[in-house]
Amino acid sequence: MNIEEIKKRLMKMKALANAGVGGERANAEKLLEELAARHGINLDDLEGDEVEKYVVKFSQTWQRDLFNQLMGVMRQEKAERGETLREKELELWKRRFGTKYCMVTENYTYATKCDWIELSAKFEVLKADYKRQQKSFYLAFLMANDLLLKKKEYDSDLPSAKTIKEYEEAYMLSQGITPSKLNKQLEAK
Repeated sequence: MNIEEIKKRLMKMKALANAGVGGERANAEKLLEELAARHGINLDDLEGDEVEKYVVKFSQTWQRDLFNQLMGVMRQEKAERGETLREKELELWKRRFGTKYCMVTENYTYATKCDWIELSAKFEVLKADYKRQQKSFYLAFLMANDLLLKKKEYDSDLPSAKTIKEYEEAYMLSQGITPSKLNKQLEAK
């Protein structure tokens, strides 16, 4: 493994250490320092103070909204940990996002390398989970509105454990959904 690969791994570990809380954070920082020392790398040189421009591609509006929310939460967490935003980063942040609600209107953002690694990794996990839960919501919506098709007597296939779990999750979710009010459009005579 060359030095650049080691630095990339250490940057990822640093991002994870920054996101940790309590003893988890302390352990991650200790391990990070040990690995950096073993390879003769100065941790201050890893991240640097440079804020760079990163391209973010969204194929749907919900992805942009999710990214905005994640970025805002990460900035709040950073401030709560007492980490100060670098001057350039703060200036760019205020100019792009204001102070109330962060909103990416274009397909790029500004962050340090370490923050970008953490942000993009979390975003990928959240996107995948959001898609999975969208499927759950659709099934729950059908359940709440009594729109599921009944199983035919001659369909003898037993559902898989995965399918049963999906239906259980959707059923729990359906309990919080208010059914739609569907009125008859025509009266039978």
